[in-house]
Amino acid sequence: MSNISVQRKEVHRIIKERIDMFGFMLQGASDSSKPDFINFMHSIGLTAKSLPELIVSGNLEDDLDVEIMLSVINSMEDGEPQLDTEINGILKDYPIKIIDVTGDKIKNNYTVILHDYYQGKDIKVYQILLPDDNGYFPDNENYTGLPQEVLK
Repeated sequence: MSNISVQRKEVHRIIKERIDMFGFMLQGASDSSKPDFINFMHSIGLTAKSLPELIVSGNLEDDLDVEIMLSVINSMEDGEPQLDTEINGILKDYPIKIIDVTGDKIKNNYTVILHDYYQGKDIKVYQILLPDDNGYFPDNENYTGLPQEVLK
């Protein structure tokens, strides 16, 4: 068995262990020069609950990414979130917007581990967008906040 196969099995074992323990896990990616800031973070395990997986991007502090992800995941216990519209009440005093980013770009560049874990299963992935100080989301040309790539 190749070294890559052994590593892959170990990664899958860790993912399964965390999903069994917590119901899902969060996978983050950061720039080594800024380890306290996450470039993006996505969930793994919501697919097993017939929910979309989630991703948030934008060089946010690690704790903030986790808080955002957990708040949205908890809100989905009653079903999938409303798409393409401002949503209030999930984050205290802070609106969010959720968009469907399912497709090859997300699969091949951002959620590689997620898609490898579910091996060919159709997986929905929704992106959480955060507004700037003027209430514009990054999919609006007037957005002036922190860099958040829209992953469609």
